[in-house]
Amino acid sequence: MEEDVLLRFSEICENRYELPKQLKAESGKRVFGYFCTYFPAELIHAAGMLPIRILGDRRKLLYTEAHMPSFGCSFVRSALELGLDGTLDYLDGVIFSHTCDSNRVLSDIWRQIFKNQFVANIIFPVKLNNPHSYQFLLEEIKSFKSKLEEYLGISIKRDKLWESIQIYEKNRELLKAVYLWRRENQGILRGSDILNMVISSMVIPKEEHNKLLEELISNLKQNKVSPRETEALARVVLTGNICAFPDIINVIEDSNALVVDDNLCTGSRYFLDGANYAQDFHRGGDPLAYIARKYLGKSPCPTKYDSEFSREQALLDMVETSKADGVVFLLLRSCDPYSFDYPLLKKALDKQGYPSLVIDYDQQTASFQQVQTRVEAFVEIVKGV
Repeated sequence: MEEDVLLRFSEICENRYELPKQLKAESGKRVFGYFCTYFPAELIHAAGMLPIRILGDRRKLLYTEAHMPSFGCSFVRSALELGLDGTLDYLDGVIFSHTCDSNRVLSDIWRQIFKNQFVANIIFPVKLNNPHSYQFLLEEIKSFKSKLEEYLGISIKRDKLWESIQIYEKNRELLKAVYLWRRENQGILRGSDILNMVISSMVIPKEEHNKLLEELISNLKQNKVSPRETEALARVVLTGNICAFPDIINVIEDSNALVVDDNLCTGSRYFLDGANYAQDFHRGGDPLAYIARKYLGKSPCPTKYDSEFSREQALLDMVETSKADGVVFLLLRSCDPYSFDYPLLKKALDKQGYPSLVIDYDQQTASFQQVQTRVEAFVEIVKGV
């Protein structure tokens, strides 16, 4: 039954820092952490290690205040807390992709505090389709690979890189398949199920996650599951930055809304392409070149610019394709890139007559129940009640 797989995804998401620790203790596999989807985790996988994405936590901040101001990004502050309180002591290394200013600051602070840990940076281009961006990123990836090999005392072979690329591409395709199925069969999978599914792919071996996805897809196609009655529900698309807590989506869907798609950093933007920059997939080419093209072609977030890609139009297309009634913005407080991006997206939605709601929160929010009243009022407006 798909419920068993969905429960497994939920358990993984809930224990996303403990499970990699257990895997390392049982197998001896090294674990590296990273913070952003603009990091080519295939390199860590090809080196025989487990890459996990650090997504912060909602625990109370006890140590971070001594290193970062209280008005800083709550995700960055929360991530630092996980390092300072020992939760991430098992990590063998941490890699930063230079995207936003807060992430850059965290990189500098992390390097100063954890002097005995392998810490590396990949400078990711801001202008994705600049004529020089590809060569710049390729050199950054080559440099990172050399540093990693020197630290580990190994050589990451071309065949291993292509093998990892194939595994990661399969994971992306399977995730896309579930999203497409959800769009065509609305009312069966909850938004929190989808969030757990995507987040779990970031913290366990991709091979294991691929098997779980294949099982889920098979069950979804075979089982005759009665969908929720959706006529009275407001169909919404979620958009925003990191959403690491399924309960906020449960509150939204328990308030007479139905999540039909998302454009979240921990959702579809983890695996969707924004432009066709990737080379033809074949083992005869340079795997690092393929990786550079692939990551330049990701669906861009507000920290990136692509003159051939419009985030406004991409959101409108998603709303139209999923037959959504409106959009809910999930925005972490003190996130400048998304705060600057929001007015442009809202203006585009208003112009096309799509209502929207902003829910801003920080990662230390203990409960999202206060959001319920606002969502219910939004649903009444959307449905014209």
